Formats: sequence, C-alpha cells, structure tokens
Amino acid sequence: MNFELQVFSTENDLANSAKEIFVDLHLPGRDNTFIVPGGRTPIPFFHKLARLTLDWNRTTLILSDERLVSEESPDSNIGMLKKNFVDLLEGNNNPYLVPVVNGFPTEQSTKILDSLNYSTKSLVPPKAAFLGIGSDGHTASLFPDSVEDYTGANPFCMCKRFSEPFERISITMDILCSTPRIIFLVSGVTKKSIVKKLMKSTKSPNPLPVQQVIENSVGEIMVLCDNSALPE
Repeated sequence: MNFELQVFSTENDLANSAKEIFVDLHLPGRDNTFIVPGGRTPIPFFHKLARLTLDWNRTTLILSDERLVSEESPDSNIGMLKKNFVDLLEGNNNPYLVPVVNGFPTEQSTKILDSLNYSTKSLVPPKAAFLGIGSDGHTASLFPDSVEDYTGANPFCMCKRFSEPFERISITMDILCSTPRIIFLVSGVTKKSIVKKLMKSTKSPNPLPVQQVIENSVGEIMVLCDNSALPE
C-alpha cells in the first residue's frame, strides 16, 4: 500500500505528532479548511489543538461524518468536538464547524443533505483530512457493508447501518481521494487486524473502504499508529 507508516509508543505520542502536522499545515492569516474525525480516538488530539494559540476564526473544520442525533447524545460527533475542543477555546476564537446537525426527522434528510452539499462545495477539497479507521476497515461513515453509493462529486452522502436507529452523513469517497494530504489516526488493540491488512504489499480483490481511499488517493497518505494497534 502506498502510505507512510509511523509508529508511536503511546496514544499521547500519536496525538502529539498529529498536532504538529496540523500546526505545520495551518497557515496564519489565511483561510484553513480541514476534515477531522469523529469517534473516541481523536479526543487527545483535539485536547492538544485546544491548547494552541492559533487564529481559529478563519479555520473550517469539516467532520468526516456525523450521526443524525441531538448534540446531547453520546453518539453525536459535533457534541464530542464541542466538548473536547471548541468549549476549551478562549473568547470568541472559534472555528466554523460543518456539519452542525442537531437531529431532525428522517423525512427531512434529503433536503438537509442537498442544502449541506450546496453550501459546502466551495470548501472542498480541504487542505488535509485527519481520519480514523474502524476495526472493520471503515473510515468516516463509509462502511464495508453499506448499500449506499458513497462515491460522487458532492461533499457529503447519506448512510444508514441496519444495526443503528439513526442515519449518518459522511464525507464522500471522491472528496477524500482528491484531498492532497490524508493522516489516519489509529489506536488500540482492536485495530491490529486492519493495520495488518494495510501493511500487506498486494492489493485486496475486495478492498475495504479505507483501502479504497489509500489505493485511489491523489495525495500523500500517512498512518499514525500506536504500539497497541501494531500487529505482532
């Protein structure tokens, strides 16, 4: 696979490296747009970003995916991002967040998606994408068992997992593949098998979503992995 693998002793060291990469890419006095991950793995990364002295007012953070639930729900990525990053910033030095979806009836999802895609087309591709990887090989909300088409030129697509009562919005495969730099954050023993698959030199006949991103990306790809996720 065509990527650079960096291994760190601890999750904290991994988060520090991701923070330094972000700082190097964030240009002061300019408009900066990044894709950032949801879930639990990036929380140490967001805590470190919150301690930085940066001009966040000209920064747009696009969540890689979001569950269509209220911000108060433990499943909400925007709620996680606000709690672990935005709420820790001082004053009115806040980034612009996308998408902010505080739950809505399912019958409105198509209209919301259309509006979101229209309003964010000028923001993509971003400068870089910081992404997570699931133990099943998904990234963002692009799952291997998805029946939806997550390709296309639009920034976002709608996804639904049979095991979940809510819908999801996800950045599309095409947008990820056109992003000039992708940094995957991978931590925990449950990721050993997927990291092992990524390290294989041969292409899979049935690539997982994260493998599809890596294989089709036009940009540079880096995988930041802590020791617990490294296969033995």
